Amino acid sequence: MGTNFWWIYDIVSAAVVILSICACAKRGFSKILIMIIGCVVSIWLAAVISSRCSDFIYDKFIKKTSTEAVGDAIERYDPAQSVREAIEDQGYGAVLEDSRVRKILESEDSIEMLYEYTNQAAGTVVDTPDNFADTLTAGFTELFAKQLGGKLPPYVTHELIKRISGNNELFVKTTEMILKNPDSVPSYIEENYIRKPALKLVKAFVFLISYLILMTVIRVVINRTFRFGLLNGYDRLDRFAGGLLGVVYAASVLVVIAVAVKIMINVAESDGSFLSYETVEKTKFFKYIFNRIQ
Repeated sequence: MGTNFWWIYDIVSAAVVILSICACAKRGFSKILIMIIGCVVSIWLAAVISSRCSDFIYDKFIKKTSTEAVGDAIERYDPAQSVREAIEDQGYGAVLEDSRVRKILESEDSIEMLYEYTNQAAGTVVDTPDNFADTLTAGFTELFAKQLGGKLPPYVTHELIKRISGNNELFVKTTEMILKNPDSVPSYIEENYIRKPALKLVKAFVFLISYLILMTVIRVVINRTFRFGLLNGYDRLDRFAGGLLGVVYAASVLVVIAVAVKIMINVAESDGSFLSYETVEKTKFFKYIFNRIQ
């Protein structure tokens, strides 16, 4: 199931809205009001809980594992090879040597020196310096992200590509560190490229779990309240108002669905798959809710 099935997200969203309105209208305003209030309060409390607990959970259970995974991924990794491949794949006609590329990467002005070396190897000026730098950083980042992708989830590679591509300073710092001080690379990658997106994912997990627990408790309380006859309907107006509240209830359900989808994408995204940012962006309605989930 690939990106062509983007419409499923919109169909599910529309179904949630319609079913919520119908169900809430049937139950009536008086019976659904406390449920809506409980739903909104649950979302707020879940957000507070996730914000306050995510740092502790990440530091306690995820940080060490992520750092070790980076260490395993870059063991015996040679950035010079990736840089050479990134340049040669552009069709400049230049054939480079790994040893010379490696020596250049250990210098502070590596991009300028690589540009000169590529021009010499090609026997012509291959591109403007700025375009060459952009192409180089983007190509290297793709290969470096692929190297890490075997050990780390997709959100890490997305963060690497977003941060390093087009950023000459980060490219120089990253390649130089891998060559000169490889032992510090796992901690550097964890702190700069893993922690922030991982915290977002942890927050989403905690939010989802907290919300489900809170709503379960609220449903139990409401059901017991119904048995005592404390909530009563108000004829047709009651059902109409209940239907209006169904829109609010549908919105809260869609927020939870969006959080769940975002979690699954960050954990198991693959290019061209149904669970991907690319697929969600094709939707007509669901993307507006999805993109507002932080």
